[in-house]
Amino acid sequence: MNSAAEPGRGDQTFIRRISDAAIRYRFSIFFLCMLALIALEPWLELRSSALLATLYVFSVLLVLRSLLLPTRLYLFVVFIGAVAVLTSFAAIQNRAEALFTVNQWSGVIFIGFGIWILLHRILTEENVTGETIKGGIAVYLLFGVWGALIFDILLYWDPQAFIIKDPNSFADLIYFSFTTMTTLGIGDIAPHSPQAKVLVILEATLGQIYLVVLIARLVGLHVSGR
Repeated sequence: MNSAAEPGRGDQTFIRRISDAAIRYRFSIFFLCMLALIALEPWLELRSSALLATLYVFSVLLVLRSLLLPTRLYLFVVFIGAVAVLTSFAAIQNRAEALFTVNQWSGVIFIGFGIWILLHRILTEENVTGETIKGGIAVYLLFGVWGALIFDILLYWDPQAFIIKDPNSFADLIYFSFTTMTTLGIGDIAPHSPQAKVLVILEATLGQIYLVVLIARLVGLHVSGR
């Protein structure tokens, strides 16, 4: 009886070790996922924008699940993410304006909640480790995606908001969001409307504050062993 039960027990132990490792290195995994999604953005978007939305939602939900959030809060975030994914698939079949609107705003709300929850957890960590710093950098990448979603909403309602060659490419908005956030400012894409200029100013300012204040503080606390 005992020898027969050993294989099953060994499998459970292996699964538990994998689960514990995934929780321990959740920010590293999320950081790599964000890097991969941003790097593969143009190719994934060519295949399907709905697939891209699904991968972003799945990555965020995976890291939020590892944080052991209150059930109601997590279910609310899952619901918003599901709405974003389902409407992205539905918008491909039926190009109705209402579907695009729901899809865009649900995406912004979902990513916004993800940023807020992750930042709250990172800032309340008792001990700042390398994982904490990777989490902060991963949120910075997520913030860039969030900015692209907001630019996409503005561009949808005002096609003249930005001077851009291909307004239908989300990869271009990702590129513009990160060049704005890092104040790289190449200039091939530029804000045109007053609303776009205000959003660009806000993202550039918040992006620099995030790096200079939050990431620098996390690194300082990690070095000091706090």
